[in-house]
Amino acid sequence: MASAKLLYIEDDPEQREGLATGLRERGFEVETAGSGPDGLELLSAGGFALVLCDLNMPDMDGLAVLSKTQARQPDLPFVLLTAHPSVPLAVAAITHGAQRFLIKPVSLDEMEITVHQAIEFARLRRWQRQAEEQLSRLVESAPVPYIVTRWSDGEILYANQHLAKLVGMTQAELRGRKTSEFYYDAEERATVIELLQNQGFVKDVEVQIKRADGTPVWTVFSLAEGEVAGEKVVLGGFLDITRRKELEEKLRIYHEVFRHSVDVITVIDKEGRILDRNPAHEKRTGWTDEEVIGKSVVDFLDHEGKQNIMPIIAERGSYRGQAEAIIKDGTRVPIDISIFPIHDVKGELELFVGMGRDISEIRRAMNELAAKNLELRETHAQLLQSEKMASLGSLVAGIAHEINTPVGAMTSMHDTLVRAIEKLKEHLRASDAEGFESDAKLKTILEIVDSSNQVIKSGSSRVAEIVRRLRSFARLDEAELKKVNIHEGLEDTLTLIHHEVKHNITIVKDFAELPSISVYPSRLNQVFLNLLNNARQAIKEKGTITLRTEVDGDDILIRVGDDGVGIEPANLAKVFDPGFTTKGVGVGTGLGLSICYQIIKDHHGTIGVESTVGKGTTFTIRLPTNLDEVLGVS
Repeated sequence: MASAKLLYIEDDPEQREGLATGLRERGFEVETAGSGPDGLELLSAGGFALVLCDLNMPDMDGLAVLSKTQARQPDLPFVLLTAHPSVPLAVAAITHGAQRFLIKPVSLDEMEITVHQAIEFARLRRWQRQAEEQLSRLVESAPVPYIVTRWSDGEILYANQHLAKLVGMTQAELRGRKTSEFYYDAEERATVIELLQNQGFVKDVEVQIKRADGTPVWTVFSLAEGEVAGEKVVLGGFLDITRRKELEEKLRIYHEVFRHSVDVITVIDKEGRILDRNPAHEKRTGWTDEEVIGKSVVDFLDHEGKQNIMPIIAERGSYRGQAEAIIKDGTRVPIDISIFPIHDVKGELELFVGMGRDISEIRRAMNELAAKNLELRETHAQLLQSEKMASLGSLVAGIAHEINTPVGAMTSMHDTLVRAIEKLKEHLRASDAEGFESDAKLKTILEIVDSSNQVIKSGSSRVAEIVRRLRSFARLDEAELKKVNIHEGLEDTLTLIHHEVKHNITIVKDFAELPSISVYPSRLNQVFLNLLNNARQAIKEKGTITLRTEVDGDDILIRVGDDGVGIEPANLAKVFDPGFTTKGVGVGTGLGLSICYQIIKDHHGTIGVESTVGKGTTFTIRLPTNLDEVLGVS
């Protein structure tokens, strides 16, 4: 310390030389300057351990010199001297960074002590600052959130960028705050303080801290007591475990789902052996853990499941489908199965999870629904067809009525014309019999008129017959049970399709003597129309449709046959199924024959089919002759 180099700035030459000489005698190396600028110039050369400076100087006062010195060398100790002291001056000096503020005159002993103290204080301050900088670097370089707090009051002395980011603040905003502000639950801080007091450290404590916006963050931290620059502190490192806590909560929820799921869940190793299962597995299957754990998952499935599932998993990595599970009492239970892989963090297959759902009720409900849907479709089809037939009947009846009026007038006028011609002939014979008989031209005209009248009569009779058949087919007043002649219904239906078959199809009728029987006329006509249309469509070019009737005991038989393309043997059993058709898209709905089947069934009769591919098809209807008695209708 004796070799310390001092710079003394004093505008009074006598005082400057006196104090400098005394300090040199005490072993200090002293250089002097008479003004502030001269002193700053000497200072720029460096090497000084301390600056002594008079406060009141003409060119630049001591406070100005102090400011410039602090700007150049902030760690250089600076002592101000003045013969005119005041409290404001002393405060200003200390505030500007002076280590001491001495009042002249100063004894050499006091000056020596002051110099030693100022230099030592500066050294300690440099050491503290360096220690603080080193500590700050250590804290800042920590790869995790890190903090240094004062033990006595919890004030944050240092906090690295990681911690600032964790709580949503800047490092500057954190410094000076109290740790108590960041505990989400104040009681947890009391527990931590108690542990620190008893042990001097805490390790791996999980605590929720509070971000700047008030939201909680789960952390795990370790704290330890320490000392920085002689002050007792607490050092701590943090880890943000919010994500881990979220995953733990999800895992807890998943475990609850696993435990309480009504579906069967199994954990399966890569070889297909059961590692674990949920309670629902034992409840639904009856198998105990000893009977299940370590066994292949397919051991509890039917033969098809055993054969199919593992190869599919080997090929695709997962499985989704249905099989039958075999429970402990031997019962087979239909289940919906899903087996999917679980991979580790590296993407490697770790295990499988299998889920099975009992679909017995679903399958039963689906079967019932399918049956109801089939019944609904049949009912809807019958209703739709009935509505079509009713509309067709109304249309036919209306057309028949409209045609009947002019036909009646034509028939009436034809009769009048015939009588008028006969009277004309009588008149001509009476007036000039010889001339009438000899007038060849007149006879030719009259013969043409007679021939035309015969054509008109034949045509009007044909139209009248067609109208009658149309009105008979419509039978708008015969929706209820009524005794009818079956042949009339067939004839009426033939009349309706005559225009479609007259060019390429021959109609052969082989009718037996049949009694009148009770039927639902309009619905039975619907069956005849459907069968005749099917026969017509089965004939691709020219062919024959044969209608036969006969009596067979208490029943009558009606056969509708064609020599068309026929029906494949595999399809014969399905022709009456709703939706089945071989006619192709846009041609048939597959509901016609199912409706016919239902109508004949409602008549307590039967309908069957025989067919040979390439030779033709024959439908045979059997109807009871006493349906009114069967139904109890008088």
